[in-house]
Amino acid sequence: METNSKGEQTLKLNLNVYLALIAAEEDKIKFEELYYNYLKLALYRAKEFLPNEELAEDAVNIAFLKIAQNMHKIDKAISPQTKSLVLRVVERSAINLYKAENRHQSRKTALEEAEEIEAEAIQDNYLADLILELAEQYRSVILLKYAGNYKSKEIAELLGYSVSKVDQLASRGKKLLEKKLAEGEP
Repeated sequence: METNSKGEQTLKLNLNVYLALIAAEEDKIKFEELYYNYLKLALYRAKEFLPNEELAEDAVNIAFLKIAQNMHKIDKAISPQTKSLVLRVVERSAINLYKAENRHQSRKTALEEAEEIEAEAIQDNYLADLILELAEQYRSVILLKYAGNYKSKEIAELLGYSVSKVDQLASRGKKLLEKKLAEGEP
């Protein structure tokens, strides 16, 4: 698939991150097909709601993160239902991001945060490996809360959880990491 913009190229680089969130191999294959078929449409839809390309890319990243986390619930990668689902998730992500940006004008974009998180994780491969071994719901919350410095309320909005569920997942995920760290040294 040929890319027409720098944004699409950046989004395609994130495919490996999304695939790391998916456990089942058939879901990974299905997600990759879904991703390549709906990426341009998702970016186009996000641009309808957001004032600039960077925010649209962030919204698409958030949307695909949510889709990757729920890939086991999607039957077919390419279908009218899946297309509708992708567009709804992108729209909700774009609207939530637009509201958040209006409240926090000085806050970094979600894409910049993700790049910083990735760079920090690379510096500590052992901890990164342990985090990658966590179940996806713990992993997402841990990365956003502790590496990304997001507040529980912001994480709840991004992932569609309640604030109490985010706090519960963060606490349990942290305990799992502490246990794994105590069991073995790097």
